[in-house]
Amino acid sequence: MILRTQEFILTMSIVGMGFAVLFAEQKAMRLEVLNRSLRALSATDGLTGVANRRHFDEVLIAESARARSSGESLALALVDVDLFKPYNDCYGHQAGDDALRLISDALVNSKRGTRDLVARYGGEEFAIILPGADVGIARQTAWTVCQALEAQQLPHVESPFGVLTASIGVAALVPANGDAPSLLLKRADAALYEAKRRGRNQVAVHGHERFPHGEKI
Repeated sequence: MILRTQEFILTMSIVGMGFAVLFAEQKAMRLEVLNRSLRALSATDGLTGVANRRHFDEVLIAESARARSSGESLALALVDVDLFKPYNDCYGHQAGDDALRLISDALVNSKRGTRDLVARYGGEEFAIILPGADVGIARQTAWTVCQALEAQQLPHVESPFGVLTASIGVAALVPANGDAPSLLLKRADAALYEAKRRGRNQVAVHGHERFPHGEKI
C-alpha cells in the first residue's frame, strides 16, 4: 500500500513537472509574440502602416554596409507630395490623412520584393530604399509611382495639375569605404529639389541633367 502511494505521488509529481514545463514554454512563446508585436509597432508609422523614420534610418545604415561589402548598387527614392499644405487647407486634415494612406499604398505596390523598404520620411515625405537597384531600376520604380498616383485622380484644385501628384528624387551608388549612408540621402534630396524646381509632378535623378524624351509626366 505504501509502495503504491509512493508510486502515485511520484507519477503526479512527474505530471505536475510536465505541466509546469508546458506552461513555461507557452508563456515564453506568448512573450516572444508580444515582443515581436512591440518591435513591429516601434518600427511602423501609425498613420500609413509603412516603416517610420527611425526604422528607415536603421535599414539605410544596414543596407549601405551590405552594399559596401558586396559591391552591389544601392538606390534611394525620396517622394514629396506636391502642394500638400494647400491640399490640407482646402480639403481638411482627414482628407489629407486619407491621401497619405493612398500614397503609401501606391509606394508599397511599387516594391520589387521583400528587401525594398517603403517608409514615411516625415510629414508628406516618403522614401523607398532599393537594395541592388541601379539608377535605371530606381528611376523606373519612381516613374511607376508617379503614374500610379496621378492615375488615382484625387482632386486637388490648388494644384496646377488639378489632381494630387508627387515629385521624386532618385540617387544610386555603390558605397565606397568612407562613404556615409547620408551621402545617398543627400544626393536623393538634391534630386528631389531639382524635380520640384522643374515644376513638380516628375522624377529627377542625381547627376542627370534631364530624362530621355517622354519621361516627364
